[in-house]
Amino acid sequence: MSGPSVYGAALIRPGVSFAVGDDAVSVDTGVLLGDNGAVVHDPWLPPGRLEHASPLGRPPTGRRLVLFLGLEPDPYLGDWVRGLVNDLLDLDVEGRIAVPTPTAGLHLTKPCAPTEQSIRALAPEVVVALDDAAVELSAASLDRRRCHVVRLTAGTGADVVTESLRVGRWRRRIEASFGRGIDAESMADLVDRLDSARGR
Repeated sequence: MSGPSVYGAALIRPGVSFAVGDDAVSVDTGVLLGDNGAVVHDPWLPPGRLEHASPLGRPPTGRRLVLFLGLEPDPYLGDWVRGLVNDLLDLDVEGRIAVPTPTAGLHLTKPCAPTEQSIRALAPEVVVALDDAAVELSAASLDRRRCHVVRLTAGTGADVVTESLRVGRWRRRIEASFGRGIDAESMADLVDRLDSARGR
């Protein structure tokens, strides 16, 4: 198969102009050659059975990784997370979803099981704890020197509150909190600030 656009993923040579649409990649000049044997993630497929994440789920390009971790089923929260994770990709931040019941819809990354194995495999730079159980699980699973924990509050505000709060028997420090009103740009800015703080 060949043509100026292809559904799914494409490997583009340097210097070739291209555009990414909702479900296809197009080049301005020339053609794309299809490899029917290649495996490509279909972003519209239902999530299916959740599995532990693999270390291969870390970004290969050095982008920062944010894991949205929740242990309590909440379809409204799951849908909110799905949208935010999709939007973060355009801002050079890779989000991963680890919730018990991810919602159907466009998933630009594959959700994984909310388990200690997933956390350790992904080794995220930031964990957004979506509930109290997620705070405790992240505290038990993470290298505290390499990862920041951020707490989602019950509110709908967009303000990011910087904290220094210790919780639970693991004495895990929550470094910031925000509500569901946060947008992708503000989330990416928070990741930048936390990343800069680690380097000091």
